[in-house]
Amino acid sequence: MKKVKSKSEYFLFAFLICIFMYPQISFSQLKLGVTTGVNMTSLSGDSPEDAGYSKGAGLIFGLSGEFNITKDLKINIQPRFVQKKGKIYYEIKQEDPIDSFETELDYFSLPLILKIPALTSITFVNGGIDVSYLSKANIRRIAGDEGEKDFTEYLNKFDLSFLFGLGLSFNVFKNICLDAEARYVQSVSNLGKNSELLFNGALPERFRSSGFQLLTNIYYTF
Repeated sequence: MKKVKSKSEYFLFAFLICIFMYPQISFSQLKLGVTTGVNMTSLSGDSPEDAGYSKGAGLIFGLSGEFNITKDLKINIQPRFVQKKGKIYYEIKQEDPIDSFETELDYFSLPLILKIPALTSITFVNGGIDVSYLSKANIRRIAGDEGEKDFTEYLNKFDLSFLFGLGLSFNVFKNICLDAEARYVQSVSNLGKNSELLFNGALPERFRSSGFQLLTNIYYTF
């Protein structure tokens, strides 16, 4: 686990150096706006015995800033709030079966993205990293009247993910443009810390998150 964290920290440091030390940097065509969307994500990696993961839909909203560092290469920064929802289901037929669970992880997220045009003047591809801070984590049994329980203390606070996406960019008015994007995000950090102590092992000790995000960004160009 320490090796994974160390590699992630080195990659983040190198990524930031490449951005801010790029020799042809030119902060032109500054765009500021808002971002919103849907996060279709699930847990991945290790799973409890006889259990599997399925996706859930969470909300995404925040701010977005974009500027050119060359004619075609752009930097995109998006401080935002992200919900990661999912389900842990069991396929066991017993007299007293193990319940399935719904999870909701709320993060403050900061993606750092490189964006370039591709194929046509309105299409683009992008890729980068997403550094997230866990604000709240809830879990509840799908069956029964038991309410949500907070399990924030069982998870690591920080998460690092890699992302890549593709999208379309349209000019709506003179200084206003709209981006529509589909993005895949894969966590590379272990989310679990002491989760084997929760709900008699309902969550494994090691797991990650992954999924797709459907995003809309509205920009004003200065």
